[in-house]
Amino acid sequence: MSQDQLPPHTLRAFDMDMLRIRDLIRQCGALASRQIADAVEAMLHRDVASATSIAAIDEQIDALQAVIELDALNTISRRSPQADDLRELFSAIKIVGDLERVGDYAKNIAKRTVALAGTALAEPETAMPQIAHMVTGMVDDAVRAYIERDADLARDVIERDAQVDEAYNELFRSTVLTIAESADRIAHGAHLLFVGKNLERVGDHATNIAEITYFSVTGHSIGARVNSTSVYDPVAGDATP
Repeated sequence: MSQDQLPPHTLRAFDMDMLRIRDLIRQCGALASRQIADAVEAMLHRDVASATSIAAIDEQIDALQAVIELDALNTISRRSPQADDLRELFSAIKIVGDLERVGDYAKNIAKRTVALAGTALAEPETAMPQIAHMVTGMVDDAVRAYIERDADLARDVIERDAQVDEAYNELFRSTVLTIAESADRIAHGAHLLFVGKNLERVGDHATNIAEITYFSVTGHSIGARVNSTSVYDPVAGDATP
């Protein structure tokens, strides 16, 4: 039964279910985005206390993921949605999985902060805030595109991923040059490469969310890509805690 065939009381209940799920995804996206920004800020200031506290926020994201998945499945079971409504609900389940991974990458960056404690700031690190700003902006806009059902905004997020890749490649080159200049910087440089790759992967997850949203809104795929949540990256490392 499609949404326009539902009786009025069922239609109102379905709308309330969707509003709740969208609001929970908004909360989850805001937490994940804040985690990334805070993790990079903690790293630049060698703030171990702040880095350690990021784990608590990660637990909040995990809890929200469980609630959203359960709500979406319950709504599917109770309301029997079809077409656009069903796509939106399945998209919610996939999107919150990407957001959970963003939280895991923030946790990874926080771990690097602990490892870098007591070291001086290296020149390549000055590029980190810009990359973090780019990817958190993508996450925020991808989530907003889902909530507002905005296919054009989703497409814009997807197109911005190339800028993140370019910024990461420049960071990679700069870090390798720093390592080459001094053998004493090898360990430090390795940590920076991990952080940079984690930020680049956040951009990938934002792109995933935007692609899922585009399909959810239009019913058409904007293009196939490897689902980054299923690929182990030796530079990014395992995003699981």
